[in-house]
Amino acid sequence: MDFINTWHLLTSRRNSKKIIQLDEVIILENSFTSHEYYLTHKYENTQYIFCGADNENNRCIIKLMPLPSFDDIKFAYKNLSLLKDFGEKYKFTKIKDIFEIYEDQWVLVIVCEYLEGLTIREILEFSDDLDLPKEMWLMMFVRLMKIIDKAGKEAIMLNMFPDTIMIIEDQDDGNLIYENEGLRLGVKIITYHQICSNRPKHDAYCLYRKNTIENAIFGVSLCLYMLFTMTKYEDVPNFKEMDEEKRLKTLQVADAGINSFLTLVAGKSFKPETLLTFWGIKLWRVFQKTKYTKLDDIVIKDINCLMTIFKLALVKFSYRNSASCYIKHSQMFVNCKNAFLAMKKILAIAGENPGEVNKALGSSETFFDFFKVFIEQKSELVKQPILFNSILILLKDKSMSEKFKSTLVSLGFLTLIPEFIGNNVKSDLLCKVCLNFIENNTLTLQQILWDSGFVKNILVKATRSVIENDFIKTTMSYYGKNSLKFIMKVYELLDISKLRIFQNIYEIPVVFKLDSISSLFPILHELWKKGTKIPPEALQDVLKTLIHILSEVACLQPFLELQHLKGECTSKSSQDFLTYFGKNPILIKCLNCNPTSSYCVICYEKYHKKHEIQFLHYQAPMFRCSELEDSESVYKLDFRLPKYTNDMQFIELYGCSYERFSVSKLNLEPNKTFISAFSVDINSNEDSDFYNKDRKILSPNQQRQSLLSPPLNSGIRRKSEELQEEYAKSLPQADAYFEVKIVKAGFYEEIFIGITGTGVFYNCKTGNIFRNGHIVSKGPRLGSYDTIGIGLFQKKIFFTYNGLILRPIIPCFIIHPIKAYISSGSYNSPELEVKFSNWIFMGPYTSLVHANSDADNLIKFIMKKVIKLNSRKETKNEDLVDKFLELLRIMSKSDLLDKMQTFKIKNFS
Repeated sequence: MDFINTWHLLTSRRNSKKIIQLDEVIILENSFTSHEYYLTHKYENTQYIFCGADNENNRCIIKLMPLPSFDDIKFAYKNLSLLKDFGEKYKFTKIKDIFEIYEDQWVLVIVCEYLEGLTIREILEFSDDLDLPKEMWLMMFVRLMKIIDKAGKEAIMLNMFPDTIMIIEDQDDGNLIYENEGLRLGVKIITYHQICSNRPKHDAYCLYRKNTIENAIFGVSLCLYMLFTMTKYEDVPNFKEMDEEKRLKTLQVADAGINSFLTLVAGKSFKPETLLTFWGIKLWRVFQKTKYTKLDDIVIKDINCLMTIFKLALVKFSYRNSASCYIKHSQMFVNCKNAFLAMKKILAIAGENPGEVNKALGSSETFFDFFKVFIEQKSELVKQPILFNSILILLKDKSMSEKFKSTLVSLGFLTLIPEFIGNNVKSDLLCKVCLNFIENNTLTLQQILWDSGFVKNILVKATRSVIENDFIKTTMSYYGKNSLKFIMKVYELLDISKLRIFQNIYEIPVVFKLDSISSLFPILHELWKKGTKIPPEALQDVLKTLIHILSEVACLQPFLELQHLKGECTSKSSQDFLTYFGKNPILIKCLNCNPTSSYCVICYEKYHKKHEIQFLHYQAPMFRCSELEDSESVYKLDFRLPKYTNDMQFIELYGCSYERFSVSKLNLEPNKTFISAFSVDINSNEDSDFYNKDRKILSPNQQRQSLLSPPLNSGIRRKSEELQEEYAKSLPQADAYFEVKIVKAGFYEEIFIGITGTGVFYNCKTGNIFRNGHIVSKGPRLGSYDTIGIGLFQKKIFFTYNGLILRPIIPCFIIHPIKAYISSGSYNSPELEVKFSNWIFMGPYTSLVHANSDADNLIKFIMKKVIKLNSRKETKNEDLVDKFLELLRIMSKSDLLDKMQTFKIKNFS
């Protein structure tokens, strides 16, 4: 519900419940002027305030004030003369007429203009289930404090209480406290409540002598407290009976800046001059009067008062339908100017005192609101690079959880990276923020930094800072298939040891090493020979690292693929064998169990499926599954992938273009969806009886000799290629499978992959897997350089992540035809490669590595070094020899294996 409707709903509630029609019209006459007034309605719970009209049919409010004597009448007239000029200047309710009548006692009749508005008391009484902008109450308070200050200087004492202050629809700029979508609201002081000093019903509120400036300040502060806490008139605590300590604790709201003022009001040291000159009020008045040029002249003594302006400029309206208990929330920047200028001032302070600003902003909703304003106003901020630096200063020391990073991406953090680079922000700051952000995260940020040239520009700088060098060394393994050649360049330009360079190559995720397999072995060989000689004390470690790299690319991917299909824990099944591998690329942290442990997808499905979990990403520190429970396997998967003979064509869905086109690379604009022109079910056009008879489809757990059944024998015991091919033909064929390589995930990482007709889709940004609109499982978040696959087998959907199958498998109900589905989000523009062949999953790893001549040459070279090193007594290392022997077994180098075993027997017997 927008603010105008909220305000009108509030007014209608008051009118329907508060204003009561009289049984008969009452006529009052001013005997001196002969003006008549017709009283038609009265306010509930009061005997003396009426609505009516004058004899010219102008609406008005009539207040009857019974007084004990004519002396009191004269006193009232005296007060009126004092208030008249002051009231006109400061927009009190206008008095149209005043006269006295006598009926058993003297009654003063005050006739005021009718105003479309509500008193503070009425607002609080009728605002149930409505959220009203608190910025309005602060601006009201600032305006009233100004009036109190001026009144005090003219010796006019005012009564400021919930039923003497009215918020009205007002076009007067001088009286404006709030404006939204054409509705302008001002504040009025009700004049007839100021004329008579006899106000005993407010004694519960009054801490100070009646009709004093102290009492007026306390009264308006009390109204501010009531509005911020939504405390109704009858529920206001009796502050007179409280001691100072309790009063200080009670007179507080959920805003630190306002509390700094309320603390002064509630304390013993309350002096009017101190409060009227409170620096926070001066700051707030700049925004209330929109005299923004004065903002630069104000010295910020407490950032919380500035934060008050920023937070109150952002308002969430909500409205609850009492019939359905449905609550609708929507956020709107109702005062962009105030939010933007407050943000600029906060950023200026952050450059000098980031700790204070970060403390005020926190790491939750307030910080994200602040960041959202920054994003929305970045076109203005690029003119002031120092403010761009300030947002980086705030981000560099933030503790970034996965949720925090994900929220930043949703708000548009990645869109800022080109802006930062293009506007020459401090490179050190950007590096520091990026190091903080990329830890255990997707590689989208690295891809953006790489494509923008930022990484290369740092590397070729004549002089680099310590942080820039640290950034290069920390991130060089994480630029996808670019990493390998980049590491070579780093070695040429940075003072870094060969051991560290080989270790960085080892840290490159295995899927990217396999993607660069044609250049991997020559580069490793070249690195050994290039530059300075490896020191003797580092030689053993370099050789071990090289052996680990070769072992990993030779069989880590097929080993993990095998274990995931077999449904066996990747750590328990072959502990010794795993020592030769790098990191398991799919590990999960269970937040309900032990956050310092990691689990593989098999143990996740068995023991942690219903827990709160987090998939670990590339730079996570964990390497192995830590599950201590038994290693009994879950259900096996046994199938072969389909073969597509024709290029798959796609059409745009929901758009104006329906032309079919073949895709390999697909550049998606925001809000674009593509589906395949034809079914991706390889078996959809086959006769079902023939299909079942020919394939003899069995469930994964039925009896059959399986490719997955042979145990490991010093690694993975490979069948001959002929037997593998023959066996593969006997397996049931998956109904569909395709992969999407994310070349560029886009600034928002929003990509949706699925198969229509199954109801199952993968949200790459969150990792959530949906079936028919409900989250049924979770996978890793995906970004640039990642590859996701989706397949259908025996009415179950499976997903793969960088060539490894995820668990669990999702059962689904199928409605034919089934088609490939790819979609971008509302703001995202990803670049994708869609593959219906040459997949990573079940890829030809054997031919990539085992039959590679460069790999053979490198192995022979390593063998010479291992033999030479272990021929000397002082440099013998049996563990190194054993690791190399295992590598030779893995790669089936029988001739070299025989020679190496002979060497070991001779030298280590």
